[in-house]
Amino acid sequence: MKGHPKPNRVLAILCLFLLAVAVPRYGDAQVSGLTMSSAVADKSGAILAGAHILIRHQETGTQINVTANDAGSYTAPNLEPGAYERTASAARFFAVVQNGIVLTVGHQQPLRFNLNVGAVAEPIEVAGGVPRVDLESSTLSEAENAETMCGCP
Repeated sequence: MKGHPKPNRVLAILCLFLLAVAVPRYGDAQVSGLTMSSAVADKSGAILAGAHILIRHQETGTQINVTANDAGSYTAPNLEPGAYERTASAARFFAVVQNGIVLTVGHQQPLRFNLNVGAVAEPIEVAGGVPRVDLESSTLSEAENAETMCGCP
């Protein structure tokens, strides 16, 4: 049969076409969006590993939670351009909220957090106790003399 393609050739072309359409392209797997990176420290500059950072897009309300690593830094990838609010908190520190952080393509700004030491509520343990009073006996265990008592204000 001259002039008609062979069935194997048609099948091969059909398979290649389906493969090209069905397999995702490498460009589709790339990360798109902006990245917010920074560090969290106290007022003296000491890093705060494990601090929690909440990043909220002010227009869409989308939120991302990240945690500072052992070096006190964090990264929040795949953010959309726009205005953000971010809140950093750590145990025994006051939380800090920063509003109006505008992310645009190609623009970087230092976004370091500096937290203040907060109110630390620690339980106070009283050791010992009040001396017991013997209500059964009328004997004095210690008596003060008149000279000691008269010398009191």
